[in-house]
Amino acid sequence: MNSKALFLALLLAPCTGFGQTAAAPSAPAPTPEIPHGTLHRETYTTKFVKGLKANQGTFVVYTPPGYDETKKPGYPVLYLLHGWGGGVDAWVKQGQADVFLDRMLAAGKAKPMVVVMPLGYGDMTFLSNGFEVWRDAEQISNNVNRFSDTLLQEIIPQVQKSYDIATDREHTAIAGLSMGGLESLTIGLRHPELFASIGGFSSAIFPVTGQDLTKLDPKKENLKLLWVACGTDDDLLSVNRVFEMHLQQEGLPVTVVETPGQHAWGVWRNNFRAFVPLLFQDDAAPAN
Repeated sequence: MNSKALFLALLLAPCTGFGQTAAAPSAPAPTPEIPHGTLHRETYTTKFVKGLKANQGTFVVYTPPGYDETKKPGYPVLYLLHGWGGGVDAWVKQGQADVFLDRMLAAGKAKPMVVVMPLGYGDMTFLSNGFEVWRDAEQISNNVNRFSDTLLQEIIPQVQKSYDIATDREHTAIAGLSMGGLESLTIGLRHPELFASIGGFSSAIFPVTGQDLTKLDPKKENLKLLWVACGTDDDLLSVNRVFEMHLQQEGLPVTVVETPGQHAWGVWRNNFRAFVPLLFQDDAAPAN
């Protein structure tokens, strides 16, 4: 069996050990003596996401301490996606992304950036129908493709209009965990003209109709960072390893990270803290 056939066979094999993301351990309290960023909650009208009341989608935006909406060039931006079973607040309530960003910025370990955390479903029945949706390739593809449409055609344009962010690919990153990892890898690798940095944490990698990840061109992708991580006790480890092997054989400069842990927030929070300092370090993004 050649590498492409093995890749597809493993992706199509059922996986029974992931789904509703595991509860987080007690989260660290914000540190009072350092500057804090601000969280904003935004709504938008969607024509792509199915099942939302009055077609109203939501996303949360983190702006860094000292955010200046008139400063140019605009701030770099990270689109950060949650997992299946989670909601728009998952990366704040369970992931404590804002707390860790504040700490990294105060320590000089990360560039000031805007972080956008959207509701990550393209079809709300993908959540309400339960875990069995992960055995249905059509439902997986429908969810990812609809979410891709709302992110690219509705969320990103609204963020660019409302916040002082850069719009070039070098200052734009996308990352996510589990379902969000599938979405970030799929969307990022299919749209290298928009994203130069891509991260997947414990990604629920499955084939997506119209998004063939077995055909990638390293010159076209031209990525600054492709970062794929998974816990060593996660049932998704094997499929992530095969995907990583495929990326390497295609000539893409993938950074592979394996750390102890299961499909759980402890792993993803560590992934986030390791990934964010790698972003936008060689650009001219504004400093606080």
